[in-house]
Amino acid sequence: MKAMRKCSTCGEVKPLKEFYRDKRLTRKNSYGNECKECEAKYKHKHYLKQKANKRWGVCKECGAPLGNNNKSDLCKKCARAKKVGKNATHWKGGRIKTVQGYIKLHRPNHPCARNGYVPEHRLVMEKKMGRYLKPNELVHHINGKKDDNREENLLFIKPNKPHLSYNVCPRCNFKWGNR
Repeated sequence: MKAMRKCSTCGEVKPLKEFYRDKRLTRKNSYGNECKECEAKYKHKHYLKQKANKRWGVCKECGAPLGNNNKSDLCKKCARAKKVGKNATHWKGGRIKTVQGYIKLHRPNHPCARNGYVPEHRLVMEKKMGRYLKPNELVHHINGKKDDNREENLLFIKPNKPHLSYNVCPRCNFKWGNR
């Protein structure tokens, strides 16, 4: 006589071959409580429920397919791009102070911008002179305070001349250049 078992879901008595073996149990004849048919129905129903909870679709910006459980209408790449500059959560108006003590302003379209930032003292001098400064032109802080970018505290220094070993500020005797 064949071994039979009762399904806990549908209540029918079926042969053991209609049940999946339960690999978690160590006994020789260890089978699950649900028949294969009832277990398949449950898994399909559970799958449909999970699929309904997931948000499938395409990115509104670039049209890329969205992944599982995406809570936004944008893909990761487009979402990151929107959190740059003024849209960033840590935005402080585009004004930062460097480790060296200089103030930098966010000017991504400036020809001398590095990572989108330009030293404020160079921008003040450019405004005063009415042109962009060349990379080899210097702006000196007269009082030595690197964050004091008032127009009267800045001194424009012409590029180093090849025959001079160093330049000296006429007001504070600060020396710079080749030594």
